[in-house]
Amino acid sequence: MVLAPGSKLGPYEIVAPLGAGGMGEVYCAQDARLSRTVAIKILPRHLASDPESRARFDREAKTLSSLQHPSICTVYDVGSQDGIDFLVMEYLEGETLQDRLVRGPLPLDVLTRHGMEIADAVDAAHRKGVVHRDLKPSNIFLTKHGAAKVLDFGLAKLEEDARSDLPTAVSPANLTSPGTTVGTVAYMSPEQAKGDKLDERTDIFSLGAVLYEMATGRPAFGGKTSALIFRAILDATPEPPSKINPETPPRLEEIIFKALEKDRDVRYQSAAEIRAELKRLRRDSEGGKTTSDRVIAAQSRPRYAKSLAAVGILAVAILLAWGFWRQQRPGHAEVESIAVLPFVNNSASTDSDYLSDGLTESLIDSLTRVPQLKVKSRNSVFRYKGKDVDVQKIGGELGVSAMLTGRVLQRGDNVEVSAELTDVRDNTQLWGERYNRKAADLIALQQQIASDIADKLRSKLTGDEKQRVIRQGTDNAEAYQLYLKGRYYWNKRTGNDLRTAVSYFNQAIGKDPQYAMAYAGMAAAYTVMTAYGGDPNDVYPKARAAAQRALALDPNLASAHVVLADYKFYHDWDFAGAEDEYRKAFALDPNDATAHQWHAEKRSFLLDPEDKVIEELQLAHDLDPLSLIIKDVIGDTYINYRDYDRGIETCSQIVRDDPVC
Repeated sequence: MVLAPGSKLGPYEIVAPLGAGGMGEVYCAQDARLSRTVAIKILPRHLASDPESRARFDREAKTLSSLQHPSICTVYDVGSQDGIDFLVMEYLEGETLQDRLVRGPLPLDVLTRHGMEIADAVDAAHRKGVVHRDLKPSNIFLTKHGAAKVLDFGLAKLEEDARSDLPTAVSPANLTSPGTTVGTVAYMSPEQAKGDKLDERTDIFSLGAVLYEMATGRPAFGGKTSALIFRAILDATPEPPSKINPETPPRLEEIIFKALEKDRDVRYQSAAEIRAELKRLRRDSEGGKTTSDRVIAAQSRPRYAKSLAAVGILAVAILLAWGFWRQQRPGHAEVESIAVLPFVNNSASTDSDYLSDGLTESLIDSLTRVPQLKVKSRNSVFRYKGKDVDVQKIGGELGVSAMLTGRVLQRGDNVEVSAELTDVRDNTQLWGERYNRKAADLIALQQQIASDIADKLRSKLTGDEKQRVIRQGTDNAEAYQLYLKGRYYWNKRTGNDLRTAVSYFNQAIGKDPQYAMAYAGMAAAYTVMTAYGGDPNDVYPKARAAAQRALALDPNLASAHVVLADYKFYHDWDFAGAEDEYRKAFALDPNDATAHQWHAEKRSFLLDPEDKVIEELQLAHDLDPLSLIIKDVIGDTYINYRDYDRGIETCSQIVRDDPVC
């Protein structure tokens, strides 16, 4: 380990060594620009002059930069300094799967959860045309937060390259050596061991070998030398996992052996198939459906009927007791963060989109008032509107522990809503309910849903806390529907739509002159109009008046303070007054990503220290990690401070993430 603590590679200061292997050294470091801890992998000096080693290192950097997935280690940066090539990645705390397996096999619920994450990561790589070729427990990391991440794409190849090159088998000189090659050899597919052309199905075999070891605590293919392991991979069938670990369900055994088929045409053809099988197994096991095949077979033997009847009664009793225990136990770790995905409009007409979108926004607003609960903003979640929902994948992308999904169906005067709360950490349903109300009872419906979810998340809310959660600001159903329509058009962000939004907010106020949120909506619409052709001298005073009226009716509306901050900054040039409004807004809602973005932009305008501005933008990015607008502002800020290299790299990353941006 050649880098001492305190030494620097570009803006990264080395903190401590983390470990070393044949192809790299890894260090913990601090990114001085963004005040975050990172992991830095370097190519040791003795390999820097080796073309093959450099090619592998470069390949890992390029491959990782092309893969964005919650179960794949993220690459932040690459660089070279004083002859040292380095790769900057997210810093992970926890242990490798290999280290975990020293303590024995994984419990079924942990195995299926991590297996699904690994399979999803492999599938994401395959869909990008990337074949890993070195999937094994030492290249899978289990974070302290309970997630699995796939590491080390140094042997990865684009699919077309993987088909045309190889061999990847070790040299003949190593076949009788019990040394360092054994760890990798034990997870090779038969075609990889023979040096045949490869495709993504080689990773399927390796994944099967990893699942086998997760179930048993032992490698699927053992031997004292590489030659013996090769022979086992090519000719031998591993011992059934259930013989090593009797807790292994027959269905898991079937999944493992299908993945380990010698003939790749008979194997699973995609990692997505394995993920689906593991998900089905997980669902069935949670419902108590994975009864041993041996018991089922025994029940068909008449001579053991009496004994089996007793066994059956005992099994039923155990299952009932287990189910009762599950209901009574403390259960899942407390949900600390949640995302409300856009409710799906199942109505025949898109005219009801305002209702599904509005209900989503209202629930987001209500849940932000639940103590100690972080709620993702509308900007974070509405990018998923109209898309297929994989709650675990999206939960990983958003960094939340729970997800609320739902559907809205309007039939005449009736509104039907179904909602489901899922713990994305293990893909289990925490709560679900179906509601049927008259459209005139829409406010009561929203309050009921918010109350039910709050009760599930925080069962000991005080009466005052519960009232803050369900408060809607009006008891007038017509005013509430008009407000929802105003929000719907405000979010479309065109000049005409903003004017339509103002009209609906005005109508809502006409129905209920004390409706503070309608005034706040109007204030926000007038503010945004300045970016869509509105005359600042006309719309800014209207925005201020509406915001002041909103705060007079409800002093706890953070959005109104943000509007006043914008007015004071750009209209009155009252920078101190604007800062005071932002302080009030953040005290009321510290998790508003857009408010932090706007505040940072104003600080940049005033040439506050670059690191402070970037720090706040990074906070906005953490609150809304998928926002391209916030990423763009980060890039612009670097450029404003003449930090051109980082500005260009940030903007280039945006284009790589979204070429049509």
